[in-house]
Amino acid sequence: MIESEVRARAANARRICSAHGIAQADIAAHVGASQSQVSRILKGEGSRASRLFEEVCLFVERFEGGVSA
Repeated sequence: MIESEVRARAANARRICSAHGIAQADIAAHVGASQSQVSRILKGEGSRASRLFEEVCLFVERFEGGVSA
């Protein structure tokens, strides 16, 4: 996944969180991360996809009724 795709997916996850009122702390508890790690992911900080990035995005995308590839 290239940097622009990572940033776009993070922006989409951030939008879903806002639309559905999903708290970063709730995401963190579900994926076993800290709230600050989730915050960095949703801000699109860092230019690579990681296992944690994928878990956060998949968790959030479930609220939209689908997941991305």
